[in-house]
Amino acid sequence: MPKRKSDSGATIWDVARESNVSIATVSHVINNGPRTVRPDTRDRVLLAIKKLNYHPNAMARGLVRRRMNTIGILSGVFSAQDVVVNPYASGILQGVLSGASTAGYDVLLFTEGWENLKRSGPVYRDRRADGILTISPAMDSDMISGLVSLELAVVAVSADCLSLGVPSIDVDNALGAKLAADYLVSLGHKRIAHIAGNADLLSTGQRQDSFVATLRGHGVEVPADFIRHASYDGRGSYEQAAALLKQPNPPTAIFAGNDGIAIGVLYACRDLGIKVPEQVSVIGFDDLNTIEHVTPALTTIRQPLAQIGEMATAKLIERINTDDVEAKMHLIAPELIVRASTAPPKSA
Repeated sequence: MPKRKSDSGATIWDVARESNVSIATVSHVINNGPRTVRPDTRDRVLLAIKKLNYHPNAMARGLVRRRMNTIGILSGVFSAQDVVVNPYASGILQGVLSGASTAGYDVLLFTEGWENLKRSGPVYRDRRADGILTISPAMDSDMISGLVSLELAVVAVSADCLSLGVPSIDVDNALGAKLAADYLVSLGHKRIAHIAGNADLLSTGQRQDSFVATLRGHGVEVPADFIRHASYDGRGSYEQAAALLKQPNPPTAIFAGNDGIAIGVLYACRDLGIKVPEQVSVIGFDDLNTIEHVTPALTTIRQPLAQIGEMATAKLIERINTDDVEAKMHLIAPELIVRASTAPPKSA
């Protein structure tokens, strides 16, 4: 991982390591940033700066101050094309465009995916955007820490980045999964399976953990082979659903990690001659516009994607204009949308 050098040769990483704090904290101290930096921590960082003779590169600091009235969009799991056509990403983008337009900002879509700081970092050093909004970065990616190390204003959608001093906006995934579990139990289901999404995304674990915990709270145990994994784009969902439904004692309900997975489940049911919801209930997550013509109409958990995009944009613009923005996970409540794909089981 490359280190951003100062005029003296020391790097912001050196200062962070010496003072035992994050690079975000060092950046906040250098820029007289937020009140949340404790006085003793600030003193420790300043002492490290003096000891290492660290002086932020004058040219880079000048670029930081230059305003372009532009925010950048960088996606983690989606390609640049997917950000436009994928229903989840485009729903967020719709909110971003609306929020940016209202605030008088342009939007720059970075088309090259992030690999790591060493390979991808140079693209962002020219400050073509005043700040970067990241969408669903993988949990093992250095995308957010890398952008922070470049002293860019950053806000994330669906990421756990509070330790880096970065605010995040997301639907309340745990609550959404709880709504799904509570509803299926209320219908009388006891054999309930879950096909989760991408293992490297934050939302996947949150939904799975909450769903299983809620069912256990109702006295419903989930067998290990009733938990399957596919991809949020639907890949693997057909095969996983078919494997579940071919079991001697198959589930009477399946909670899909998102609507894309749910559609794969419905296709598998169709091809196996299994009626929905008479023989198995199916519930998704997202309420994307792509499910409008699915038969039967899909019960799902609605997340307000445009609202997430607007809130994330507002937070990013606020962060661009002031360092004093709390690093907080902002969660927006989901809603259970009941349609024709769920019903009480014929047998428990």
